[in-house]
Amino acid sequence: MNSVEENQSADKETSPLKILVADDDVLNRRLMKVLLTHEGYQVDVAANGLEAFDAIKFKKFDIVFMDLRMPVMDGMEASRRIREWENGGQHTFIVALTASYLPEEGQQLFEAGIDNYISKPFQMEHIKRLLAYSEKARHSSPAPQ
Repeated sequence: MNSVEENQSADKETSPLKILVADDDVLNRRLMKVLLTHEGYQVDVAANGLEAFDAIKFKKFDIVFMDLRMPVMDGMEASRRIREWENGGQHTFIVALTASYLPEEGQQLFEAGIDNYISKPFQMEHIKRLLAYSEKARHSSPAPQ
């Protein structure tokens, strides 16, 4: 392993996950930001899917918590656009936040490129489980060339 690879590996192990929370409800955004920042994560917020998509284009996030029902651009469309923009390269882990998930919507989530979902009102233990999964995936992925 050369020094660049060693530094990238060390950065992965010590740097906190970069999280984007996209939700049109200001209280949900604030709550998620406070809880996740308190846990040591770097958190940015977006008020709708278009803001989330724009944020992804300018900063790499490890995980996005994406509300499905938002004005301007909903979470499904934003997720589709993110996947098109990534074009098979990087893969940002997207978790849908929804108050009204129906099991038959699972295929639609998958087709939009969403990796998992959490029902609202969410429980912090569910979020922590997904964050742990995302961190594990980040540490096991090869360093960028």
